[in-house]
Amino acid sequence: MTSPQTLSDSQRRDLAAWVAECAEPGIDLVDNDPTARRRAQEALGRTRAFGQAASGPLGPGLLSRDVVGEAILALQLAIAEK
Repeated sequence: MTSPQTLSDSQRRDLAAWVAECAEPGIDLVDNDPTARRRAQEALGRTRAFGQAASGPLGPGLLSRDVVGEAILALQLAIAEK
């Protein structure tokens, strides 16, 4: 039995595409830390690829909580330093 809060694959892809579009401007805030910038760009790229259905649910576009979490942390740290 699925949870009523469960999103379909199509809904997750739509959400990922929206998140990637909204997060893109935040990448510029990570200009002082090359490692954080690279992680944020990689996570954004994977999010965008998943949103564009560039891969199946188990393919290279799969988003892990660790990857997304690292990108969010990098952006938060960059914002805190500004």
